Amino acid sequence: MNADEPFDGEAPIELIAAGAVTTLTLLVGFGLLFAGVRFFWVTYIVGFAGVFPLAVGCARAYRLRLRREETDATAREHADPLAELRERYARGELTDEEFDRRLERLLATDSGENVRREPERQVDVEIGS
Repeated sequence: MNADEPFDGEAPIELIAAGAVTTLTLLVGFGLLFAGVRFFWVTYIVGFAGVFPLAVGCARAYRLRLRREETDATAREHADPLAELRERYARGELTDEEFDRRLERLLATDSGENVRREPERQVDVEIGS
């Protein structure tokens, strides 16, 4: 959770992990204390100095990985203007002339890295005898 992002009502996974580790550590520590175990306090050191940072770090890494995958998926959706142009043409949003005009403009302005040249359209011509 960044300082710039307001809390939106959903508990981030880091808070859930921190709460779970804290609860478990306290339950085990006090359980051992009431059971008469002499070194019950070791539970707090292991829980809060070892397991707590590990759990929060893993939860943060998981959340960042999910965010990166969402960003990558969004970027892939918008990365290929030629595919978007073809989809609009296939849905009937563009006429043949509009498609050709936009395709030519796209091919003329693009550096060629993102757009693969479309094969020339085949025109069937009947040769009269």
